[in-house]
Amino acid sequence: MEKRGSTFTAISHASVQRALDLNNRHAMELSLLTLDGFEKLIARANYAKWCPGETGFLIALDERADYPNPNFEWFRARFAQFVYIDRVVVDEAHRGQGLARRLYEDLFKTIDRSLVVCEVNLVPPNPASDAFSMRAWDSRPSGRHCWRTGRRPSAISENTSTLAKRGPTRSRSGR
Repeated sequence: MEKRGSTFTAISHASVQRALDLNNRHAMELSLLTLDGFEKLIARANYAKWCPGETGFLIALDERADYPNPNFEWFRARFAQFVYIDRVVVDEAHRGQGLARRLYEDLFKTIDRSLVVCEVNLVPPNPASDAFSMRAWDSRPSGRHCWRTGRRPSAISENTSTLAKRGPTRSRSGR
């Protein structure tokens, strides 16, 4: 029997501000969002869940989402079906407890796609995320792209788009 509060729950209207606050504390890695922008992202997502105790979350979208994002569009141009992990974050005080890994496992159990993708930032670097992705996913690079994120030429982000290990697929019989 699971302990009370040990399950993953949807990011609800009542908890969206807490999720946005956590997101924006990590804006360097995730990107700063407004409440309106964050609510739109959650509405587009086919997976937007909290860790137990609302200590972290994962948001993912499939290829059908209407999501104006250069990373997402890069994958859509290359793969017919996929689930795109847009963001995952765990509060600093709760890191190292396997929560991000458990979020990924929950995602893999609930999706109906065999391909899960994300991007890994090279600029700015995020070595903790890189190490986690390689360790938890056995991921492999599928390409590289860069774009300007501001008006000045010095504001350029470069990402390695990562093809994750294939998650479990559901058989047609539902087994």
